[in-house]
Amino acid sequence: MAQPVQGIRQIKECIEVNAPAQTCYQYWVNQSQFPEFMSKVLRHEARWVPRMTLQSYDCIQSALERFEAFALPLERIKHWLISGPGGKLYEFENKVILDIPGQFYATASTDPDDLCAQASLLFHETENPGVTRVELEVSFWESANIKNGKSTQLASDILRKEDPFLGDCLRDFKTYVEKMGGASNSSPLTEPPLSPA
Repeated sequence: MAQPVQGIRQIKECIEVNAPAQTCYQYWVNQSQFPEFMSKVLRHEARWVPRMTLQSYDCIQSALERFEAFALPLERIKHWLISGPGGKLYEFENKVILDIPGQFYATASTDPDDLCAQASLLFHETENPGVTRVELEVSFWESANIKNGKSTQLASDILRKEDPFLGDCLRDFKTYVEKMGGASNSSPLTEPPLSPA
């Protein structure tokens, strides 16, 4: 009898981009442009939401009524519509959990059904000047005994079907950065800050 699938799974892909690490990082964090050049990303939206875990709803509502939105603890939530393995659509949200400019960028799912669904990128300059190794790693907890969230479902399908999803995304990214003149443009625009709404 087959054992139920459960435990931490990881998927890793890497690519070398002809651009400095800081440039690669800046193009990556400007995710609002992903649908323009990344074939798997159909839609990306971002919004600010109150960090409800830090204050009660009544406190937040009271502050809003007094026009003190600037005092609220906020975080940016990113909403994605992705074309995954076999053209299946996946819609999910995540947030940044660690950001080291020019070096490291990590996100995690906001879906409570995703027990552990994280993606991280490491930007490492190689021995060749102006060439950066971009390493993308997705970690998730897969279980046959509980309901899995949307991010976990996407990652599980990529792994199970041996789909080139991550590699395709990195190749699109490399093509875009190099086309935009990544090696000569060391300071592309970063994603503009959102006004709390």
